[in-house]
Amino acid sequence: MEPVIYLNGIFWFCYVGWSVAELHRLAGSFRRWRGIKLALAWSVIFLLWPLALPLFVDYLKRID
Repeated sequence: MEPVIYLNGIFWFCYVGWSVAELHRLAGSFRRWRGIKLALAWSVIFLLWPLALPLFVDYLKRID
């Protein structure tokens, strides 16, 4: 396989991870944390977005 396929996959994984982490931040999920705790929480959401996105969608369904 070509290296471009791997780079493309890494790009999209990071792009979606960044978007999901920002969604959590803008929704106020990180309100209680500041400094390094905020950076760590954001990083965990960024890296584990395949788990965090469905949980976030379920959370949005519950607040309606």
